[in-house]
Amino acid sequence: TMDTETTEAVPAQFQRQLAAVMEPYLDLKNALVASDAEQATTAAGQTGQVLDKVDMSLVKGQAHQQWMNSLAKMQEALASRQSDASLEAQRKALAPLSEAFYQSIQQFEVTGLEAYYQYCPMADNNQGAYWLSEQEEVNNPYFGEAMLSCGETRKTLK
Repeated sequence: TMDTETTEAVPAQFQRQLAAVMEPYLDLKNALVASDAEQATTAAGQTGQVLDKVDMSLVKGQAHQQWMNSLAKMQEALASRQSDASLEAQRKALAPLSEAFYQSIQQFEVTGLEAYYQYCPMADNNQGAYWLSEQEEVNNPYFGEAMLSCGETRKTLK
């Protein structure tokens, strides 16, 4: 039997559009692993463009509200680096972007991503911060070569 409460079905089209954000996001994350501020700026712009293409009219009611929330957090994180494109600012913005993106992936049950949700306790002034990666091996985008392998995988997305 289908429980109508939980299966307010998320349209596959919406899930696909949200999944498409992963590619530019990973470019951004990898640019930060490589400490390449210029490439990170480019990738952040592309992430924003793909985010803008997600059709929010595909989700209704509570789901629509949740998406608006997450989207606002992601857009704010991406916008924050436009005034300051330094590596430090780019890295700081990755944390809220990653958390909101991960939350969306979970909320809207996006599958087929083959990604790892990773965590570094020392990032963000020892507050700790997360990121998504296409590989299980930890390559830390918050510190790059300074502390490349600092962190651990907390969740595996399939």
